[in-house]
Amino acid sequence: MDDADLTRWLVEQLGTIHGWLWSADDPYDFTDDVTHVFEGGIPADARRAIGARIFGGEDDDETDTKTRRVQLRSRGNEGDPNDANRVADAAFAHLRRLLREGVVSAVTRTSFDPAGVDQNGREGRTDNYLIIFDNEEAPS
Repeated sequence: MDDADLTRWLVEQLGTIHGWLWSADDPYDFTDDVTHVFEGGIPADARRAIGARIFGGEDDDETDTKTRRVQLRSRGNEGDPNDANRVADAAFAHLRRLLREGVVSAVTRTSFDPAGVDQNGREGRTDNYLIIFDNEEAPS
């Protein structure tokens, strides 16, 4: 599985969080009261949202283990200084649940940083992860 497919798999997983929406085909209605999930960046007109991007990793041919570095960018609702933190925390909790499903052997949040407020008063945050996929169970 290449990194584009792994990114798609990751956003599909995030899209299963209650109140979150990911869709490969349907246009988004940003008036929805949901957290929108994106591959890559977050469009400027999206309200509460998260975007996922793979930015590095390693494939161990001997063990068939895939290690990927992932960045999640979170954006909160306008006027709520802690909402981006809530989005990021929900994503982290969900990623840790993947450990129990036999696909991921380790999830480590390696760093996070506030991204500041945009021109619409929406706080942002970036979280960086190291994800190690199980060698036999890695998405393929």
